[in-house]
Amino acid sequence: MIRSCSLLRWKKKEISTFALKHRRQPLPSTDVRHQTQHTTTSLVLSVRHHERIDSLQELQESFVYYFSSGAAAEQRMNSSAAFHEIVALANALPDVQRKVGGNAATLAARASTEGCTVLSGAAMGVHMKQYFDDPMIQLVRDIEGKEKEDVHLVFEYGRGDAFRGHVSPRANHYNLNHDVHNARLSVLEEFEQALETFEPDLVVFGGLQLAEVEQDVRARVLRLEALAGVLQNLYAVDTPTHYEFAAVSDFGLFSDMVRLVLPWVDSIGLNEQELFILHHLLLTGKESSATTSRPTIAEISAQLHDIIQFAKDAREMVETSRREKEDDGKHEVTVALAHLSRIHFHTLQFHVVCQRKKGIWEDPTSALVQSALISSKVACGKPPVPRSGSASDDENEAQLMQTSAEMEVDPERVEMLLAREQLLSDRQDLKVDLDPLSPVITWQEADFQCHLVPMLACKKPDYTAGLGDNISGTGIAYNRLQRTKTKTGVFAE
Repeated sequence: MIRSCSLLRWKKKEISTFALKHRRQPLPSTDVRHQTQHTTTSLVLSVRHHERIDSLQELQESFVYYFSSGAAAEQRMNSSAAFHEIVALANALPDVQRKVGGNAATLAARASTEGCTVLSGAAMGVHMKQYFDDPMIQLVRDIEGKEKEDVHLVFEYGRGDAFRGHVSPRANHYNLNHDVHNARLSVLEEFEQALETFEPDLVVFGGLQLAEVEQDVRARVLRLEALAGVLQNLYAVDTPTHYEFAAVSDFGLFSDMVRLVLPWVDSIGLNEQELFILHHLLLTGKESSATTSRPTIAEISAQLHDIIQFAKDAREMVETSRREKEDDGKHEVTVALAHLSRIHFHTLQFHVVCQRKKGIWEDPTSALVQSALISSKVACGKPPVPRSGSASDDENEAQLMQTSAEMEVDPERVEMLLAREQLLSDRQDLKVDLDPLSPVITWQEADFQCHLVPMLACKKPDYTAGLGDNISGTGIAYNRLQRTKTKTGVFAE
């Protein structure tokens, strides 16, 4: 990862697909980290969003666009050669931080640590594979020796950091990549085949934003259609699915994903940026980009209400279409979010889980609290205690992935950003007082029940990248399904 003005990291990422079964044994972490300081010039840059990055100038302009609002972002560089030049520059810096990561790798490791067995359809090379030797994480495919592993650069920054005349209002990160395996969903077919014998309870997928590297729009749509086919097959055998959103810059891809993939999804996980973009697209049909990084509870509850109402209307439309198909053979329609039964929203100040009443999910309170706590524990928690004897730095890093129960919040490093009295819903004129001894707030939105818990926000986080995947990995491990099966399946890029 690269942290502008302070922390500089280089982060490896892998395409991954994986499935989960509940278990007890924890999986140790596999990170190798170093740190350095970096300063920038005081020249003011223009603030400009670029869908794809072609030059260092565009990289800085696009970075500042998100940095100035404290919004997380993930973007692609068009040129493989130019991207790997930047990787080489970052890799040559002293004390650069290297970390195993990626949506699927982080989700899989966290869910596994919290009690799930994982089937990972990862295109992993020799460098990545050495960190996944736990027998409870099964791999689908290896990268051939001559193929390059996907690498991501992540610029991390803190609240109040300055860059070229701009100051960030909160800690966050900016991710730059030029993926090959992720862009092509290269393990999709092998993953689906492996699922037949694994028999998952839940399939989780994400990282579709990485397909932005694929310049051939038709080829990209064909891969999304193939994924939609996999999801339809899972729907046919009553296997629920969860989609984990991520930062988007190519809104054509985002629109295609909403049109082709979201019609078959049972559950979604997203932050304030992703919710804003999805909400704006569903209600207006138009694209949007960065919004405030500090939304109010009332603003989020209004957006969630609209998403839930959209899903309810979509479900009724599909049910009507299904009846008409049975009556006169008309074609059955597909509508985004028609099967939605769960939303997990997370932002710096609070988390919300909304579930359809009388749906397939058990009470989410435990999952909501645990996933909110894991964010604080990972970002600025107390250092992990070595599990056995003395260890080298690398071995200590390999022990960082501890269960939520083993990790501790550092009370000196966290703060509550919400006032005690909160407007929960402007539409319902609903106000609440937050109680530290009973922090979970519950209310209704259409046919969903929503639960909110305040966050213990880190004053100065050590990490911001990967928090969403740790949050959702914990959420899906604790948020059980109302069924007798004990396996969970997950797909994520």
